[in-house]
Amino acid sequence: MNIAVDDVIKIRLGTALVSLFLSVFLIYSDDIINSDGILYMDMAEAFIHGGLIQTAKLYDWPFFSIFIAYLHQLTSLSFETSASVLNTILAVLLTDTLLLISNKFLPNTRQLAVAALLIVSFYTLNDYRDYIIRDFGYWAFCSLTLYRFILYLESSSVRNSTLWQLCALIAIFFRIEGLFVLFALPLYLFFVHQPLLATKKMIRLNYLFIIGGLVGTIAAISNMKELSVDAFGKILSMTHYIDMQNTFTQIGSRADILSTQILHPYAGEYGILILVSGLFSMLIFKLVKAISFGYLAIFVSSFWRDADINTDNKYLNLLTYFALIHIFILVTFILTMYFVSTRYAMMAILTLLLLMLPRMTSWISEAWASRKITRLIFIGLALLISITDVMTSSVSKIYIQNAAIWASSNISYHSSILTGDAFSHYYLKKHSRNNNIKLAKHRQAKGNDYLTNKYQNYDYLLTLEKRKDTELRLALKQMNLELIHCERNKRKDKSCVYKVMHNE
Repeated sequence: MNIAVDDVIKIRLGTALVSLFLSVFLIYSDDIINSDGILYMDMAEAFIHGGLIQTAKLYDWPFFSIFIAYLHQLTSLSFETSASVLNTILAVLLTDTLLLISNKFLPNTRQLAVAALLIVSFYTLNDYRDYIIRDFGYWAFCSLTLYRFILYLESSSVRNSTLWQLCALIAIFFRIEGLFVLFALPLYLFFVHQPLLATKKMIRLNYLFIIGGLVGTIAAISNMKELSVDAFGKILSMTHYIDMQNTFTQIGSRADILSTQILHPYAGEYGILILVSGLFSMLIFKLVKAISFGYLAIFVSSFWRDADINTDNKYLNLLTYFALIHIFILVTFILTMYFVSTRYAMMAILTLLLLMLPRMTSWISEAWASRKITRLIFIGLALLISITDVMTSSVSKIYIQNAAIWASSNISYHSSILTGDAFSHYYLKKHSRNNNIKLAKHRQAKGNDYLTNKYQNYDYLLTLEKRKDTELRLALKQMNLELIHCERNKRKDKSCVYKVMHNE
């Protein structure tokens, strides 16, 4: 590739600045913290006060929260701000790494600039920028693991090997699935080298892990009683990728339930086919939807107009292998858990996007060079929709935070408060000196017994009342309460503060 170093630096810098702006803007525009973020905030605080033993009571993979806790101690920023700063940095690192990988197979500066535009405009990635989630660390360092592996293929130096191992290790700190990437990615060496040479390169590539594995095993055995095993329970989830027999047994069991309890007797023999095909259809739908209609339209149009592709297939072959690794992880996950989130599929989605870039960037850059106005308008609209959609707020949830802040400011800190909403509970704790704030257990399918049975033990009740939640409204009418404050949004969802009228 003949892209000038100065041009690459300028494009990387511009991409980083745009990525930074998007993250800051979306975080600033966000109404309330996401539900996973509440968990990580609680874990970071638990780590400060009680170490791994306390974090293990909340979740079994603590590293993201540990990073937040240390950043909080280093900067004196709040836990929430520390997490947002950390994820903003990781988001910039991710977009920069995707651009570096693109630079390995795109032939000219114009196509690399177009790739940068497509990356920072990618809706599915931008949709998570304001979330406090550990996934950004995984996405960034998993992508960096791929990039460092490319560099190792080009030069099998100790430096490249060491940096690859460090990136892979940090990726694992964020998500345990990084372990599978660690084991599976080096196997690509056997596709491009003779077995003996591939084995030598693999040993060199993993020398730190080999040494560390031996030392760690000895240390673990000698200090078994002192280890907080529960804090790292996520390691056990990796058995899903090994014990396929148990996975197939579980699938057979659920297919039997589908055949005997749901399907018509004449269709009972197709239970396993319907279950598996349904799960795979859900996965394919998630991947296609996440890439977005606009990007798919540009990609398909590049075949129709026959984009001039000039790239190095060795990198695209590696990207295909990397995508297959993550698709295998997704397939195993969906066959075990029977659902999949777009967030879990992000590395597969981003790798598919990279595979699409040669055609998309060639087609777009050719349209720009030829001043094909109709095509440029179509491309501009697709990108504009993608970027504005994520920057346009949905129905506001600020009313939840406002109600909690009002309660924190206007209720005596000697009073006890009960709430059934995790977000309200988070903001009550954040803004109040009151330690007598109770989060009731989540409502069960049978109704709101947790409120009706417990509210009389508290002085105040803070609720989250969705417009369509008639069950909760009915339960509140039967309770001895006095409404003292309410916050609403345009959809007429509301969060209300009630004073509990105790029976004399």
